[in-house]
Amino acid sequence: MPISAKQPHSVEELIALFRYDAATGSIFWREAQCRGRVPAGSVAGCVKDNGYIRIQFKGRMLQAHRVVWVLFHGEWPSQSIDHINRNRADNRIANLRSASHTENMRNTPMRSQNRSGMKGVQIAGRRFSARITVNGKKLSLGRFDTAEAAHEAYVAAAKKLHGEFASF
Repeated sequence: MPISAKQPHSVEELIALFRYDAATGSIFWREAQCRGRVPAGSVAGCVKDNGYIRIQFKGRMLQAHRVVWVLFHGEWPSQSIDHINRNRADNRIANLRSASHTENMRNTPMRSQNRSGMKGVQIAGRRFSARITVNGKKLSLGRFDTAEAAHEAYVAAAKKLHGEFASF
């Protein structure tokens, strides 16, 4: 496969550069880097402010979860890579799955400005409404007397509509 901006290095080059530990999700340098300042066997990359691990190599920043995919599967991912448990630094292959952008967005945490304290639930006067997004459109699931009842409606709809990518 030709090298592109999204795939800046060949699979063979990455396999030669890195060793991957599937049990921990860590990536290690096979050879010393930075003129010996980073010894062979050192953990590659560091956690950035957004929670993802990034690896700098040849002036490029590589997303560690995409490098893991290459090292484990022998090819660049064709889609997004979703962290199942939503921990962006957990790069164990058991925690990674290929996902479309839409599927990846379904596995998101509750928004920080949510005042109800439950994903999919909004305060509506003295009642609570439940909503879910499907194919880019918000779908009303009804109004409920309690936040818990509204959340139950959201969870049921998420399981049905989002399947394995549902998050609560």
